Amino acid sequence: MSLKREKLSSADMANLWKVYMIENLLIPYKKPMVHTCKDEEIKSVIIYALHLSERYVKKIAEVYKRNNHPIPVGFNENDMDLDAPPLFTDKFYLIYIHEMAKLGLRTVSQAIEITESKTLQKLFNELLDDYQLLFKQTSDLLMARKVYPYAPTLYIPEKVDFIEDNNYLSGWVGKQRPLNAEEILRIHGTAHRNAVSKTLLTGFSKVVKDIEIKKYLERGIKNANQIIGDMQQILINENLPLTKTLEDEVYDSSNSPYSDKLILVHVAQMGAGSIGIYGTDLASIFRRDLGAKFIKMIGEALIYGEEGMRLLIKRRWIEEPPKN
Repeated sequence: MSLKREKLSSADMANLWKVYMIENLLIPYKKPMVHTCKDEEIKSVIIYALHLSERYVKKIAEVYKRNNHPIPVGFNENDMDLDAPPLFTDKFYLIYIHEMAKLGLRTVSQAIEITESKTLQKLFNELLDDYQLLFKQTSDLLMARKVYPYAPTLYIPEKVDFIEDNNYLSGWVGKQRPLNAEEILRIHGTAHRNAVSKTLLTGFSKVVKDIEIKKYLERGIKNANQIIGDMQQILINENLPLTKTLEDEVYDSSNSPYSDKLILVHVAQMGAGSIGIYGTDLASIFRRDLGAKFIKMIGEALIYGEEGMRLLIKRRWIEEPPKN
């Protein structure tokens, strides 16, 4: 694709930076997965995901070069060890790539919405198409393996009902109304994402060398356990099926496939992404007791994210985004 030099708005620069940093981080994370994955079907999906990240890191670097913009340092071969044994099972690799596909769809869709450059709109639309294909590949394979994280099913209503009084918003004390479909979806999704995060944090905590980072990861595991427990209890109270846990998807290893820098930046990005997702969830919830839980989760995620940023700044591992 021929890229003409053009002025970049703050929206363009912010989106280029965000997408570049995410895809650049994912390259050294996916390569050890390809190297250790034994399941050929899952490996083919990881290879596609890896090539996607490599392709768009290269394309965005070309945009930077044409506009005399410094290319972010990001990560390189020193941030991974292809000789290290697998840290997670092949099944978890697939679950992880599926979650990254969903993250890619959200991130790139938001980028397209506010990007002003026609050239970058074309670039991001191409990336969106690739992420849609990756999402389909991972979804199909998860379903075929019967490990897709389905939300609970509900009976189809016989008629349309209207909300008749303000008790629909209640939930602090007394009898609580049943959860609506949107609330069930958000609670199930929150439990699943935290189960994925907990598995990542558990694996990382086994191999990270820096004691301060290890303690930070262990706090993250504790936070995830609390959220999973809260969400599962809500599902239990509603007689709904529980979200599957993923504790068995971590291998007992002490040799890290990843640098401490890669691990800490990845966890920090996970935390930043969770804040936005919790905010979207909060906007879709009407029961006050549930809203309070999500407000609490946002606050805790902000605190945890700030702790991670302090660790990154202390080690000079975090690059400064474009500024005025």
